[in-house]
Amino acid sequence: MNIIDGAILAIAAFALAIWIRGCLKASASDCSLGLLIGAVACGVYFFLFSLTRISYLGVIVFGVFLLAILPCRPVTKRPLGRALIAMVVLLTAAAGVAEYKLVSMGNALLVIEPYRSGKLWRFDEPRLGLKGEPFVQGVPEMIDKMVAGIPGSETSVRLIFSQRPFPGAQFRLDRRREQDGGNWYYSEAYRMEGWLCPALFKYFPRAPRHIYVRAEAK
Repeated sequence: MNIIDGAILAIAAFALAIWIRGCLKASASDCSLGLLIGAVACGVYFFLFSLTRISYLGVIVFGVFLLAILPCRPVTKRPLGRALIAMVVLLTAAAGVAEYKLVSMGNALLVIEPYRSGKLWRFDEPRLGLKGEPFVQGVPEMIDKMVAGIPGSETSVRLIFSQRPFPGAQFRLDRRREQDGGNWYYSEAYRMEGWLCPALFKYFPRAPRHIYVRAEAK
């Protein structure tokens, strides 16, 4: 969990407190305010900071909201109370769909074509606004080992990668820790680790626990 995660959870907890107070006092205004704050917090989390570390945060938040209001009969008997329940159910479903789409985005097979630039490896991805993006902090040395013996690897190669195992995958990188907006990954095969910069989040909604890689000639 990072600072963003903690801040959003704190806001959601504050919203839940207002929501519960509204339920206990049968106050539709408090319930509405709590739901609004919670919805905004989750919306910001998903759409501005889509590099989420907490799976299904919106579902968790709205699920707790739903559990908190159901025992409050004075609220649930009112038309507005029933409308609020319906809104929470819809928001829970929407958060689940949004998270599912984010996860599905990261399950595809992805391809980059790194090229040598001095001692560094760089790659371009115009579609994502990346030009001459360098690999640094141990990753160039790791790529050197991955591509050793591949024809043409003295100039460029093709790397196919995914957060899920796939046929033909040759290497697995394991996430170790987060630092300076990027993440350190460890290769058991080479006993090496390297730092992947925040450009990683151009490809994945959150830093994967594992990245599976296949290196081949371009």
